[in-house]
Amino acid sequence: MRIGIRYRLLLPLGLLLLGVSGASIWSAHVAAERAEERVAAQVRNISTTLSNATFPLNQIVLEQMKQLSGAEFTFISAEESTFSTFTQAHDLPAEQLFTQESQGKIGPRVVLSGQGYRCRRLPLREPQRNAGGTVYIFYPEALLNEAIDDAVRPSFLGFIFGLCAVVLTFGIGQRLVGRIREVEKRTRQ
Repeated sequence: MRIGIRYRLLLPLGLLLLGVSGASIWSAHVAAERAEERVAAQVRNISTTLSNATFPLNQIVLEQMKQLSGAEFTFISAEESTFSTFTQAHDLPAEQLFTQESQGKIGPRVVLSGQGYRCRRLPLREPQRNAGGTVYIFYPEALLNEAIDDAVRPSFLGFIFGLCAVVLTFGIGQRLVGRIREVEKRTRQ
């Protein structure tokens, strides 16, 4: 069976397009996972810092932590006094949201005052100075999504440029096939 010249030229282009698409999708997926892992590591580092703190947690400390991390904080001491970086009062997430599975990641999604957050609950234990208290770390989903978008954007641009290159090459290939057929037609005459 003889394969036409059009298919001989265009089949590699089709395979190239599949390769570019697959590589771009894989690259975007990996970049998004790594961005989420970086944010999760940041939240873990905040948790470690607060767990090992030798200073008392108060409103000033929480505000400074907010400025450093971009997260919101609520601290409930063992005596039930509460400090929060939120400007509006809100209900804390239900305890059943915090499962073992969410401990390794950023935390479950909660909505407070119309904004989405990923929340991590951190019970403070001895020898920590604030033992018996609980810190809630609310990482804004907007910051998480921004980090993921920033990581995925280069892969998307690579896909667009690769697609443009394949389409351009396809157009050139079509013109070349047309010319070859014209030469073939004239040769037969």
